[in-house]
Amino acid sequence: MNLAAASSSACCPAGCPPPKLALAGRTLTLPAVFSAGAAQIWQALARGAGSAADPAERTWVFEAGDGVSRSLASGTEGLTLLSFEGLAPARKEFLQRLNNIKKDLRSADQAFDQLRRLDLAALLGKGLARDARLSSFIRDLFLSGNGALLFGNSFVEWGASEALRRAQPQLMICSFGIRRKLKPFSSLAVFEDQGRANPTPEQDDAPSSFLDAQILAEYVSLTTSRLPSYAGQTLALFAAEDSNLVRLLAPPSFSPAPFE
Repeated sequence: MNLAAASSSACCPAGCPPPKLALAGRTLTLPAVFSAGAAQIWQALARGAGSAADPAERTWVFEAGDGVSRSLASGTEGLTLLSFEGLAPARKEFLQRLNNIKKDLRSADQAFDQLRRLDLAALLGKGLARDARLSSFIRDLFLSGNGALLFGNSFVEWGASEALRRAQPQLMICSFGIRRKLKPFSSLAVFEDQGRANPTPEQDDAPSSFLDAQILAEYVSLTTSRLPSYAGQTLALFAAEDSNLVRLLAPPSFSPAPFE
């Protein structure tokens, strides 16, 4: 069975089930808030997913912050963990080069060509840089747009959707977070660094982040429904860090015993 899980650091009831998915599945009550037992739940999910021959097809994790990284041991075989915050050096390098594009197609083509040939080893660190396939995946993710360079929650959704399509892992974990408010005169620019464009202090935007988590988690779930290897045999678990309620969507044959 293929498994997928989505979590959020934004406060929301019943594990933030997206609106269209909230009518399906069932709500489970955990003995403690989700964050307290996250590692054990991930382990239970991983055991249920089985063990693919290729480690790249086992467990993928995308997170906006670093909470999951602290709970799971990076470097574990079969665990591919990509953090928006952890990839900051690479993101900033891409943004800096893209912000230098002049207003003509030739300049844009040159910038993208340079980024396709950019050596990512020093920017990704030894762990990620050792895997050529993963380095290529990260590069393609940043160059494909869709907000993955600028917004943690967009990075999680787009990265997860691409990994489901390209690697088809047995377990996918998406951890959405609280993003900053968009600043005037900066948010309309495609690759703009808001901190550089507008000196106004950063402010968290919890209400919009809550909507992000609902809508983007649904996009990830819909991705699984479109792929033959996932359709009809995928478990989805929606959870919030500070809640003991989770929403479980699963085939009728699945037993929720590990979570109750």
